[in-house]
Amino acid sequence: MKVKVSDHARYDSFPLRFGLVAPEFLELVAEVEDTYATARQKPKEIRMGNKHFVGELWTCQGEKLFKARVVLSGDNDAELYPTVITVLSEVNIPVDRAVSEIVRAKRESGSLTVEKIIEVLHPLYLQERISSPENLIDIFVEMGVSEANQKIVELEQVLKSIEENSDVLLAEHERVKQENELLKVKILKHEKNKTNYKGETIKVSPVSRIISVRVVKRTNSRQEIVNCTYLKFEDPDLPERKMDEIFDRSGQITAKARAFAEQKKFVRTSTWKPEIFKELEWFRDIFEAPSHNQT
Repeated sequence: MKVKVSDHARYDSFPLRFGLVAPEFLELVAEVEDTYATARQKPKEIRMGNKHFVGELWTCQGEKLFKARVVLSGDNDAELYPTVITVLSEVNIPVDRAVSEIVRAKRESGSLTVEKIIEVLHPLYLQERISSPENLIDIFVEMGVSEANQKIVELEQVLKSIEENSDVLLAEHERVKQENELLKVKILKHEKNKTNYKGETIKVSPVSRIISVRVVKRTNSRQEIVNCTYLKFEDPDLPERKMDEIFDRSGQITAKARAFAEQKKFVRTSTWKPEIFKELEWFRDIFEAPSHNQT
């Protein structure tokens, strides 16, 4: 399956555990859920539907990277792909889970670069010399990364900040998920209130960032030449999504799409009769969607 890699996984987990910055998208192949690890998550992580898998990671260009353990976000029809929240070594190297969170806190504060994570921390990780948050703080002091000489005080502050940040991120994720569920309800109601609606099945697309709109002529199924609006999205694997002019006589939907594209907005689109007009290939209307960067 294709997965999206969170910023935390790309710039902290992959550099620390595998010595590289991962692409934004990867393929997870021959994945098997580690139900034991899934069940041992924090209650709030279980409620979010996060799951642990073991599988092979490949680039979208067909290059095999390695086998690993990954934590994937829970099912959400607003998300096009599951998100890799973090990545772990296939072989269990005993490292406190707070270690990678401390690495993230340092990187986000600007006191630790991704290059230093790869050059200095990754070899120490492979040597199993990073075994606890206290041990990691000692290493930071040697690297000159620590902002304070009172290591215990600093550690307590960092760990407290990590826990608070984790709660904020989970709350934000849940808020955006709920907003997208509410948006889906509003979209369905909006479509069913259209005068030409005759009980057709309606499908709402996952969230995607729109980057451009073009109107060109095409030949439809009746061999008529018609104007057609095409939407292009940031994800290169997404096909252009199209709508014939018959569904937008006033041009208002196309104008709305152009405005969203100019601002690189995250959007969701609707389609009718998705068994014929697939939601990733066709659209009848477009709506701004809430979104956030998974971490």
